[in-house]
Amino acid sequence: MEYKLRIDKHKACSTNTLRSAQRWASHNLKKKYSAIYNPIIKSMNIPQFEGRVQIDIFYNSRLDPDNVSGKFIIDAFVECGVIKDDSKKYVKRFSVENLPELPSDTYIIRIRTNEDGNQKRINF
Repeated sequence: MEYKLRIDKHKACSTNTLRSAQRWASHNLKKKYSAIYNPIIKSMNIPQFEGRVQIDIFYNSRLDPDNVSGKFIIDAFVECGVIKDDSKKYVKRFSVENLPELPSDTYIIRIRTNEDGNQKRINF
């Protein structure tokens, strides 16, 4: 089972922003990104995954790969009931890959079951 979310013209939250935010600011960031991700996920009617999943982010933006945060998208998967929890019991792998061939500020988030194999590249 595999699902892909595409978000165009998106300014993702960076790891640096998360790290520098005070607790109340971090809460506001979570609300901001939940308002973006949750409606997209809910509109896709993704059933709850059983077992462990792999989550991959493919993107093209000014951010370096080590500065792309998956925190809020993974939280949104939990909030929408797609995965039970964001612990290692349910998330086997999380990866980030820059794809310059995507339009600027485009993010594709893929979530899939472990049974889908080890292929990392996304087909467009």
